[in-house]
Amino acid sequence: KIVPATLTNLPAYVEGALPLSPTLDFYFERLDEALQRLRRDMGDSVRIKVIGHSIGGWIVRGWLARTPELLASVDVLLTLGS
Repeated sequence: KIVPATLTNLPAYVEGALPLSPTLDFYFERLDEALQRLRRDMGDSVRIKVIGHSIGGWIVRGWLARTPELLASVDVLLTLGS
């Protein structure tokens, strides 16, 4: 199952005006929500595969570092150009 994330502050993103901490928090929260949806739809023991490109790989590594208990659920972490 592919769970899309959305960018809700597109104008600030385009202008390069997203502040660092709230910006990362935004992405961390979207990843948390995506995982919650996966667990709701597929069960708490769902195994996840994560692919990140460029800053997406950097963000997902930060997310996993922030919540290391999730590492036990990750089967694959693939980052490209990160």
